[in-house]
Amino acid sequence: MEDRECINCKIQMKEAWINTGAGVLILEQPIKGFKRKACGVTTYVCSSCGHVEFVAENKELFK
Repeated sequence: MEDRECINCKIQMKEAWINTGAGVLILEQPIKGFKRKACGVTTYVCSSCGHVEFVAENKELFK
């Protein structure tokens, strides 16, 4: 977990989960065919204003 500051309230955001049924949110690079680059997503929420951020866990895959 990294420290994330809300862009609206300037307070520390809390890590949260997004329930997708399977419990995992996956970010995929749009590539034609069957070979796709994918990584997990960490979710953060501001307890004051409700702002939500998604952060790719392995952003290097998308270079």
